[in-house]
Amino acid sequence: MIWRAGTCLLTADGDAFALVDASGAVVRWYGSRSYSDEDDLWTWDHCVDGDRFYRRTSIEHAGQPVRCDRELVLDGLVPADEAATRAVVAAALAADAAMRHEARLREDHAAEARVAAIAGARDAHDHGDEFERARHALIARVRAYDDGLAAALLRTLIALAGAPAAPAALAAYARGCRHACFDRGIPDDAVAAPSVGDAAPAPLLAEQVAALARTLERAADDQEAVDARHNASAYRRAAERIAQAAQLLAGRG
Repeated sequence: MIWRAGTCLLTADGDAFALVDASGAVVRWYGSRSYSDEDDLWTWDHCVDGDRFYRRTSIEHAGQPVRCDRELVLDGLVPADEAATRAVVAAALAADAAMRHEARLREDHAAEARVAAIAGARDAHDHGDEFERARHALIARVRAYDDGLAAALLRTLIALAGAPAAPAALAAYARGCRHACFDRGIPDDAVAAPSVGDAAPAPLLAEQVAALARTLERAADDQEAVDARHNASAYRRAAERIAQAAQLLAGRG
């Protein structure tokens, strides 16, 4: 369905709406999204009601509806579904799809370049499942979010892989990395039993790892300040495990 809104055209495209200006270009998309915060679920979407276009906000608490508000976005809509208008809209959507495809390709290239800048990130390593899960989780965050903390954790993970680090230290560090990536697949928080007899102390690496643990503690504090308790808890568990790795690397079990 297509509606005329002043000099623009509004069209439904799946569960989203596109606004096409007088030049025949898509100037805005109105989509749907949701966000969960503890027991609350927020959902935003859009709808046409008569000659008005609304943005709807719905809130559920513990699965029960709490509130549903509507905000007027456009009014004075007039149905405009003639052939010439459909052709204008089709051309606008096709051009916009091509532009967004090119943008995704650029973003993907930039994301892969961020990973490639971390020497050894894509190399094969023989340090077990925990290490590989941590490496892949960190790569995913670097790619998706340009996460500076994840990049620092990944660089140090690769450095540990290439050093004669104690397996227990590497296991503790990898588990901490998984927590820092909000990995939901961690069955429990048990890691290899501390042992300092299987590798020589590595004081420089120990300090580098300890600094990351302190950074994670600060990140946890920041998350608590904005009441993001789940994120704060994940960062605290990450800091604990990475601090344990630092102790092992320093020769203290």
